Amino acid sequence: MVRRAHRLLTILLPLVLLAGCSGYTHFADPSGDGGDWLMSGGSVRRCNSASQKVAAPLVENWRYQAADLPWGMVASQGVAVYAGLSRGISGLDVETGEQLWQWSLPATPADAPAINQDSLYLAIDLPLTELWCLSLSDGSRCWRVLVEESHPRALLATDDGVWLLTNRALLRYHRDDGELLDEEEPPGRPLLSQLTLWNDEPILVFRGVRGSGLWSPEWDEPLWLSGEPAAGPLVTERGQLCWANRDGSLWLLESKEAEPRQILEAQNTPPAGIACQGDRIILLGRNGSLMLVEPTGEATQLREAEAITLAPPLWLGELIWLIEAEGDLIACSAESGEVVYRHPLEEAPQALTPLDDSLLLSLNDGTQLLLSPNSTATAAEVSEELER
Repeated sequence: MVRRAHRLLTILLPLVLLAGCSGYTHFADPSGDGGDWLMSGGSVRRCNSASQKVAAPLVENWRYQAADLPWGMVASQGVAVYAGLSRGISGLDVETGEQLWQWSLPATPADAPAINQDSLYLAIDLPLTELWCLSLSDGSRCWRVLVEESHPRALLATDDGVWLLTNRALLRYHRDDGELLDEEEPPGRPLLSQLTLWNDEPILVFRGVRGSGLWSPEWDEPLWLSGEPAAGPLVTERGQLCWANRDGSLWLLESKEAEPRQILEAQNTPPAGIACQGDRIILLGRNGSLMLVEPTGEATQLREAEAITLAPPLWLGELIWLIEAEGDLIACSAESGEVVYRHPLEEAPQALTPLDDSLLLSLNDGTQLLLSPNSTATAAEVSEELER
């Protein structure tokens, strides 16, 4: 009882401290194919892969202790980038956990860092925003520009440029030298601190005079929505845009010319996150319920309301990885919802990033862990671990 009470406190304290931080997310931005999760499916928020698998049980590969509490983590091209609340940012070798480089920033980044090729981009919230570009491999600063906007909300790096969302504008910068290329004003205030790349166009959710909507600078008119999105949007493997409203209803958009299609009625709990594979969607409720939804709207309850989870689901192959409120990492069957593996942790994770066949975790106390499959474990050992 003492152990679990202590673990619950270590979870709640950082959440209280971070509740007002618009850039904070429980998950890193996993989105890449085969280890480069920053551009998979054209969405920095995508958290699923049918081809990538992480097999249980897991063992600790390496451990790195950061000097401050976690803010965000991304990983690409063999480098994991850790941003801390005390304005520190570090690049780690994902194979060994060795620190490759480190910066002390003038302020905490407003959103998780963004990566494109060998460049790392940061939006730093000062009286006027600064946009930085660092070399991913050695941490050297390539350029820095002053943005005549305050309150940065989200960052998205693509081959076409670096998109920066503020409370008032969406700006696009040249990724090589920081030259301002475009500046557009959304039709309302951003509702979510997120940009999603869909059909090579940045999409944001906003709140305007007619309610909530979707908008891209490439669109002639915004798309007004029924209800208020709270999870997503993410891009499915079939190129649809998917999101869950605050009431738990689930929606799909085939194209910007189409009307959003509701495939699931409102639920009795707000959504904590969604994940997709093919046409199928996993909806995680804030009460810990887990539902598998077919494109026809047919829904199967995989997991009843249990201890609340602190992150959206990560759907890899046949397993759905979740973080429970008390800090354990669990894997559920995507077909039955049965917990097939549980990995106890001494501190609760605040970020979970898939790397090839492994999972990179950022814990509340700043510890970074790489968990890899234990190829020598027997079936009896796996069963014993599950029972514990």
